[in-house]
Amino acid sequence: MSSCMPDSGRCERVYVEPFVRFLNSECGTAYKFKACLDVQDRVNPQPEILYVDDQLPKGLKNLVVERKSIVWPKDHAKHHSSFHVVADMVEKPLSGLLGDAPYLLTLPGPIRGTKSEIRGLGLQILSEAEKRLDALKAGHPIGRRGRLWWVLQRQEEGERDYWEPDSGLIVQQRGSDYPTIEEYPHALAGVQRLVDQTLRRCTAKFKRHPDARRVVLLEYYSDFYLGEDTFRTMLQSCPPPADVHEVWLRSEVWITDFEQDVFFHKLYPVIDGQGENKVGTVP
Repeated sequence: MSSCMPDSGRCERVYVEPFVRFLNSECGTAYKFKACLDVQDRVNPQPEILYVDDQLPKGLKNLVVERKSIVWPKDHAKHHSSFHVVADMVEKPLSGLLGDAPYLLTLPGPIRGTKSEIRGLGLQILSEAEKRLDALKAGHPIGRRGRLWWVLQRQEEGERDYWEPDSGLIVQQRGSDYPTIEEYPHALAGVQRLVDQTLRRCTAKFKRHPDARRVVLLEYYSDFYLGEDTFRTMLQSCPPPADVHEVWLRSEVWITDFEQDVFFHKLYPVIDGQGENKVGTVP
């Protein structure tokens, strides 16, 4: 649902602010930032952000938001990072070596290996490209087989999709963590367990704010696509703890071949599909 991996470890305001702007726009509220609670209090469990709307009654006046990432499988982030390590290692040196001609480097997806193996893959690509430069420029693909396979080749005119650049190097992955038909039920159950565990871990943070509107904002990172309706079904069959008032899902959607937009979907509670499923773009 989202493209690259989440960032964390500091105040989450930059990530939560678009959601609160959306909430204000949809619900007619006027929540304003008050504090990064988990940065302000490093001792006690705290939700990440506090917003306040002084015009609202007790129980709605304070809004606390906890942003959580659902990553499936658990090593998806590591594999995704490994791709960027190799791509970052080779893009600039290969571009200098190959010039502006259109070349395509294809890497396995996911890339599984130790740090030294991942770095060794990048070094191997650069070494082979330099040694076999004449063959590459003559249109002959080069590469290696095995677990950490790769292929580097020159592309012909018209071979690239219309949204891709006409010249230069493109680095792509082939393959994914997407489950087979046989693996699908197990994968779906695995994601549901992660969602349930994640929401239950929010309980201790929300207990310190009994009079606040308590919201969890989920972000889903995986090659295994699941739509918002699937997540709603999960939460209907296994509702979140009582300390969690609302669950929302942030997703990035391609609205054209070149542009993405951010949408927010209310997952819980949903009342007969009547007006409670708020979906829309960031104002």
